[in-house]
Order: sequence, then C-alpha cells, then structure tokens
Amino acid sequence: MVLDECDFLTIPAASKAIGSPAGELLFADASSKIRNAVADESGLVVVIDFRKVTLATTSYVKAGLLALSLAGKRHGELTGTALDDSFGPTPLNIYPVFANLDSEVLDTIQEVYAGRGLPFVSAQLSDDRICDAQICGFLDEALARTMRLIRGREQVTALELAAEFPSEGIKPTGWNNRLNDLWRLRLLRRVKRGKAWWYKTINKELIYGR
Repeated sequence: MVLDECDFLTIPAASKAIGSPAGELLFADASSKIRNAVADESGLVVVIDFRKVTLATTSYVKAGLLALSLAGKRHGELTGTALDDSFGPTPLNIYPVFANLDSEVLDTIQEVYAGRGLPFVSAQLSDDRICDAQICGFLDEALARTMRLIRGREQVTALELAAEFPSEGIKPTGWNNRLNDLWRLRLLRRVKRGKAWWYKTINKELIYGR
C-alpha cells in the first residue's frame, strides 16, 4: 500500500486559550472528533487551527496541545508491544499540526516542547491545504539530518536511504531505527508494504527549524 497525500481533520481552537481547563476542553473535544473520524492504517493528521488565538498560556499548552502530542507518541511506543496501555496518556494514532500561530503563541509552545525535548509541527492552513510546515521544538541532530535528507520525497524506505547515501556510513538497520524514531515522534507516517515499512512526512515540504 502506497501512502497517498493525506486528508486531515481540522479543529478550530477557541479564542480564549488561557489556563488548564481551556486546554483540557480542547483535548476532550479533539479526542471525541478523532475517535469519530475515518482514518487509514497510517493514522490521522489533526490540525489545530489557531487563527483566532493571540494569547496562549503554558498551562493551556500543557493540558491541550502537549496532551495531544503525548497521546500520539504513546501510540507509537505501544505499537507492536504487549505493554499495558491503561497507564500513561491515552494512545491515539494521530499526527498533530498547530496551524496559523501568532508569533507569541508559537514562542509559548516552543518553550513548553523544547523544555521537554520534544518536537512539534507548525504550519499555515490556507484553502484547506497545509503549507509552510516546520518542525519546531527540539529534535536530535541525527533525526534532523534524516528529515533534511528525505524532504520533498513522496515516500522512502530504510533500504533506499542506505543505497542513496552510502557516505553517511549508516546501514539499513540504522536508517530504519531513525525512521522509526521519527514515526514515534509523529513526524513521519508509515505503512507496511510486503516486508518493508514505507515512511512519508505529513507534509512533503516539511522542514526543521524556524
């Protein structure tokens, strides 16, 4: 199965993004809509639209946005394991994108995520298209290098990267580990075709850094 250009679920953020209760309300609303949405095996891209928001507090970000990101990350951590999912964040097979961010709101989210060693995706949402997508927050340099190498590709496998970039000195297993780490961080989608995992960014022009 080839990863097609993905549809996504858009959830507008309320204009008042202040305090934990507002963040918890966003998370509850998003979780309900996510569970009712139709998604393929690669998961669902969820765009939180902040076009009406000019101020967001750290407590709101932690209770709402970070909770969504951790739910997605939890799905990646539990997939293929026998671990009990009754502890920790509720796993959701999602890829959060935070769109149309005011510069101050972006700085607040950046502070929360970077402080926890986590990345997030910011973007613009225009005419029902995700554009100008960037990875913000924190991303390990080896994973950032991998994202730069695969930018603009429709899809990629570890074997392809090993064959195309022998100067990197990384074997297919190493590339697979990197791609899998990026998938767990919800920066790549994936499906299995035959014996190989095929990976694709949630936006073809996704770049790392502001």
